Amino acid sequence: MSLNGTNAFSVNKFFQTSPFNLKETKDDTIAYIFSNQDGIYVGFFNKQSNSSMLSKKTLRDEMTSLSDKNSINIDFDGSGNKAYILAVTLGDSLFDAIKLKSGDFKTDWDGDWVAKTKKYDGYWTSEFYLPWDLVLMSQPSGSKRIIKYSALRYNAKEQTWISSSGSMASRPEYFEKLNSLEIDNYTKSKLNLFPYISSNQNSITKFDDNKVGAEIFYNSGTGKQINATFNPDFGQAESDDVVINFSAQETFYSEKRAFFNENQSLFNINNYDRYSVMNTRRIGSAPSYECDQENNSNECEGAKKNYSDIDYALRYSQKTGKTELGFFTARENDESFSVGRNFYAIRSRTNLGNKTLGYMLTHVDDSFNNSTATVNVIDYVNVKSDQLTYFTDLLFSEKNSDSKFGYRSQFNYQPSNFSYVSGSILYFDKNFQLNDFGYLKRADWIHFGLGGGLKKIDFAEKSLLNQIDMGVDFNYDSDTNGNSNPIRIDQKNTIVFKDTSSLSLILESKLQEKIQQLLEKILIFHL
Repeated sequence: MSLNGTNAFSVNKFFQTSPFNLKETKDDTIAYIFSNQDGIYVGFFNKQSNSSMLSKKTLRDEMTSLSDKNSINIDFDGSGNKAYILAVTLGDSLFDAIKLKSGDFKTDWDGDWVAKTKKYDGYWTSEFYLPWDLVLMSQPSGSKRIIKYSALRYNAKEQTWISSSGSMASRPEYFEKLNSLEIDNYTKSKLNLFPYISSNQNSITKFDDNKVGAEIFYNSGTGKQINATFNPDFGQAESDDVVINFSAQETFYSEKRAFFNENQSLFNINNYDRYSVMNTRRIGSAPSYECDQENNSNECEGAKKNYSDIDYALRYSQKTGKTELGFFTARENDESFSVGRNFYAIRSRTNLGNKTLGYMLTHVDDSFNNSTATVNVIDYVNVKSDQLTYFTDLLFSEKNSDSKFGYRSQFNYQPSNFSYVSGSILYFDKNFQLNDFGYLKRADWIHFGLGGGLKKIDFAEKSLLNQIDMGVDFNYDSDTNGNSNPIRIDQKNTIVFKDTSSLSLILESKLQEKIQQLLEKILIFHL
């Protein structure tokens, strides 16, 4: 890394991360990073033949398109808890997401940033502009800010990713491998007000719907942010995919309403598709009715709605040093023959060296059903080394004086760049309640999982093979009484050839009953 005459830091060494072999390239790609009072600027210079440049315009967040791409991943606070992934294709299509240390990708977030590309003879360029008010950042005491980042490039014809950090967000050591950079720091406040007036009339049913509301977003530029919406209208929200679900578990739908995605990452405590402590899709869901108890039951049946209007929602969050605090509340409108619910959440998280300790409380007051639901969560992350990380969540639910317990423990271990081992234990009491404000795939659940993988890349230069990925997953699931499904062992193999074609072989097997009973006794004994 060097400092050139334009005061921009330049990076010219990159490492191939997909297919993963860490092969070094130099000067074929150069990334530049600098900051001023307006924001952070990132530029890419990409050498490439004209005939091999592929550009395709797609919808936002469609990252799988066969187009050349540049991406910048930034942890603005350098804390290792959260990174923002921003990418642009050669067709100027944008992708952005949030990668959480303790969870998965959050692609629902759409930030207010700009990126453009341009083709030249023998190369193409891209430029990113990230304003200081793009996200909530903690404010350092001096005039400098230390960020962690990774610059990436995707070559569509060769179907390869290269990265300045030698890692990608899909790899377990991603946060530990991010590059560190000191840049000039500035503060910038932002106030956005979006009022609206709408009027709708159904000429057949004579139903009139007149609304007045507003959304307010205020970022102080000093680590504090307030978002509020009053009588919101979410008529322009993206529709959900059609999912046919024949299982006993509820389908999880991600949040599509922009207000509930803005500055929401602090409240995200989740574990893949298994559970999410706060699921804002619950706010505004169908009201409860008791039409058979009403004198005019026919009118009640005719007034039923499959959604609730929202009176207001308010979110406040702040970053001070190594501590983050947040508060959230929302209130549903009282509908005909029903009463809206009140939602509350409090969140805190503190960095303690290589450890992160957090606490979260959610509460739902459903006066129509004379019900309350409260969930307390303690979450803990311990980065033992660049190779080993532990995750732990302790969950306590109480609904109508019925208290239940949940637990998640997980580790990710990477003994080398080309191998990994991971394992997890999950436990939820029978009738554990999380779905009033969150999402739980199933209660009355014991899960034990262990998996590992190995990459082989050292093939001869004349070989047709480029990479072989081998992985195995062991999964045991049962209820809290020990009644289990067959133990599953999944073995996956992927062969990537040098011409970019690939071959996958997946083997699934179930252990015999006697072996399974023996393993169940061992597992129950240890638990």
